Amino acid sequence: MNDLFENTEWGVVHPKEVKSIKIIAQKDKILSKEQRTFNRLTSRISNLQNEIVSEKEKCERLLTLYSEKMPHLEKQIAESQIKLAKIISGSTQSIKYGKRQLEDIECVILNLFDEAFTVIEPDEETELLYNQWAEVSYQEEKEEQMKEMRQMMEDLLRYEMGVDIDLSELEDSPESYASFQQKVREKMSEQKQQEDSRSANRKKSKKELEKELRKSQEEAIKLKSMRNIYISLVKVLHPDTETDPLEKMRKDELMKKVTVAYNEKDLTTLLKLEMEWVASEAHNLDLMTKDKLNIYIASLKEQVAELENEKKSICMHPRFQPIMHYARFTESLAMNKINSAISDCKMKMKVTEEVLSLVAQPNPKKNIIEFVNQSMKLFDQRSFMTDFDIFSPF
Repeated sequence: MNDLFENTEWGVVHPKEVKSIKIIAQKDKILSKEQRTFNRLTSRISNLQNEIVSEKEKCERLLTLYSEKMPHLEKQIAESQIKLAKIISGSTQSIKYGKRQLEDIECVILNLFDEAFTVIEPDEETELLYNQWAEVSYQEEKEEQMKEMRQMMEDLLRYEMGVDIDLSELEDSPESYASFQQKVREKMSEQKQQEDSRSANRKKSKKELEKELRKSQEEAIKLKSMRNIYISLVKVLHPDTETDPLEKMRKDELMKKVTVAYNEKDLTTLLKLEMEWVASEAHNLDLMTKDKLNIYIASLKEQVAELENEKKSICMHPRFQPIMHYARFTESLAMNKINSAISDCKMKMKVTEEVLSLVAQPNPKKNIIEFVNQSMKLFDQRSFMTDFDIFSPF
């Protein structure tokens, strides 16, 4: 749906550019219910547009802070983890370990690889080494994760959207996801047609018939309103009636937009164009009829709903995926959390480098065993905390 207000591109508009249009009561008059509703909705739209711009700018700032250091640090840590896993793995060829020690070493190596693979893809050598230690190969595990993701998406589409679709051919690529989105749209359209067909063939209740009658009457009013709006705009915007060159040019551009909107039966755009003209002639706002106001109000309500959904979905945009779980906090708190995460990464990097220097020394068995034992204790603590979180009433 086109906006009655200017529909802006991502990140282009600043809050000061978004202004609401308001009906002002003339002297000794009070605003009607429709006029008050109109003012409330235009004000809400203006506020939402400003909030959306502010939220996007906030997310951009958080993303900038995150992107300056986190990806580089995470990549460094991942590379160090892979290097550490290779050193520990290589030590098993020259150092004799006990059976329990080897079991723990296997667990630590696989954990190091698993953490690293969430950041970087393994090369052929690393993948082969991982496969030597793992019960399931890297590619098999990747395919299984993809299968689980497909199943989750199928379930979500089926139970949340009522769309039954097979995603067995979905691959991890932009082209595949684009094809998937198109399939979903086609399936939803097909399902809607089927529902409409079933609805059309069954006997309708008196309430449904009344609703359809009201809808057809509303459509008739809209069509009539379109023609009235078009004719009224043509009268005031026709460039041939203007002598001022600049004003003539402005009217000419508006007239082109009006003609296109009318030919395409685009009522919303016609309303928007009329709104722009009426706003420039502010004294005309309070002269709008009740029927005209109700048409505006219906379109404004739709726009409010769309803007509210847009605001909720900003942090879910793929661009902001890295900072998605920070964006729900206030900006100052989110900044603190990102800085804290950066500090944690730096500390983790420092510890990993220290461990690397210790296990790279001659006769590293003692240092490797100490690192493996400490890692296993951490695994046990994490497991305990996870269980505690599940059963904790808090």
